[in-house]
Amino acid sequence: MKPEPFPPTRIVIIGAGSIGCRHLRNVSMVWPTCQVSVVSASGRMLSTEELQGQQQMSLAEALALQPDFAIVASPAPWHLEHARQCLQAQVPVLIEKPLSHSYSEASRFLAEMGSTELCSLAYCLRYLPSAQVVKQCLKEQRLGRLYSVQSIVGQQLSQWRPAKDYRSSVSASAELGGGVLLELSHEFDYLLWLFGPLSTRYCHVSVQGELQLDVEESADLVLSADGTLMCTLHLDFLQQVAQRRCVISGQFGRIEWDLLKNSVLWVNQHGEAWLYNEPQWDKNLMYVSLLKDFALALQRGMSAPVPLSDGVAVLELVEQAKTLAMVGG
Repeated sequence: MKPEPFPPTRIVIIGAGSIGCRHLRNVSMVWPTCQVSVVSASGRMLSTEELQGQQQMSLAEALALQPDFAIVASPAPWHLEHARQCLQAQVPVLIEKPLSHSYSEASRFLAEMGSTELCSLAYCLRYLPSAQVVKQCLKEQRLGRLYSVQSIVGQQLSQWRPAKDYRSSVSASAELGGGVLLELSHEFDYLLWLFGPLSTRYCHVSVQGELQLDVEESADLVLSADGTLMCTLHLDFLQQVAQRRCVISGQFGRIEWDLLKNSVLWVNQHGEAWLYNEPQWDKNLMYVSLLKDFALALQRGMSAPVPLSDGVAVLELVEQAKTLAMVGG
């Protein structure tokens, strides 16, 4: 078990959308004495409910108070500029996924900033217990030689945040970095985390107009690891019954990983066995764990839990996918 970090005294949260509000709730729960400066990414005045007892400031005002770190939870096209301002003020930063909406801009940012400041990405699925079980199985080579990987995620966009019109969400806006390729980039991240460098070999996107969006509603991709292991990936905003699964087949059997049920099933010629099965586990603990992990890394001078280079690798796959994309109606 990892040690607990010392409670930070002040944090800045940039962005008051659903993920910014989640981070604010978690900071208040985990570190109740921590003062939080909340920055509206759009510049609007925030409500009492959104501020949750904390104070709204401009980013310049918040950074002048020398916070322990900042959380960038603004729309993806603004991530790099907000992160740049924080790092220029010597404030470490945790950036929500994806790193940016642009591979070229993210690459330039990485080259510009280098590794002199600690900057990490909030790819929370790495902190799901079942994800850790899958990672350990691959580390131990339990499957032997790998044959194939099938990853799928889908949920009707209107179900994501039922209290909000999905058509006005970041997910639905091309200008704000919406569409399945960027909004569901968790899948790209965990595939890279589990299997190493990948390249996009094929992509087909759907813009049927069923949801009346100006972004892709679904995408089907083939990713390759060193030209040998092939990963198929499906992403969509359409399914009425949500699913998020990954099936990894190998020489000695297969792993059926259900991310929504937080379970890992081992299947071979002898039968089936649960390697992990905790569907009631509180998934908010993923976000709590990544906050604590980041704070601990800062305090101990450790490397970023999820480095910027990982975020750039995700965007490279997305960029390749968009270049290869065949559009279907």
